[in-house]
Amino acid sequence: MRAVLDLGQPAAAALARELEATPEAEGVDAALATLGRLGGADATRTLQRFLEGRGPHASAAALALAECPADGVREQLRSTVDDRLADPTTRTAAAAAWIRLGAGNEVRAFVRGVMLAGTPHGQQLEPQLGLPRRPRWAYERYLLQQALRAASGQDFGMDTDAPWDELLAAADRIDAWLKERP
Repeated sequence: MRAVLDLGQPAAAALARELEATPEAEGVDAALATLGRLGGADATRTLQRFLEGRGPHASAAALALAECPADGVREQLRSTVDDRLADPTTRTAAAAAWIRLGAGNEVRAFVRGVMLAGTPHGQQLEPQLGLPRRPRWAYERYLLQQALRAASGQDFGMDTDAPWDELLAAADRIDAWLKERP
């Protein structure tokens, strides 16, 4: 993808066309990430379509949209976070992108729910937020960890597979930081 990035903005339209034509080709997630880095109207439209379709590459599209702060992107990401029928990983990727775009307060409850999902502390939050019961949430926590690190420069003492009490402490620190965000 380095060669595509080196071509710059002119490559975005061609890459967007290829992704639309062959949405299940090998390397789609990497191509979506590249498209996000290229940016522009073509990139944003294609990424939004992948996210809207809620298919297997919706999470990658959500994460890539953090690079495309165009009109309508924030609203679509926020809508995805709130969509209880969407895959929880896609919802988390949308929350991560929302945080990377400089916001956070509006997704605080969801972030806390993901941080505490699968623990005794999260049992009340899971049904309230439409999160399924499952024992492992490390990947979703990793997505949040990366977004929080990019946005704040810190990781809040977060270990994605930490014991429950450590996850609760990290969730409290993250919640306090997100509360200060717009």
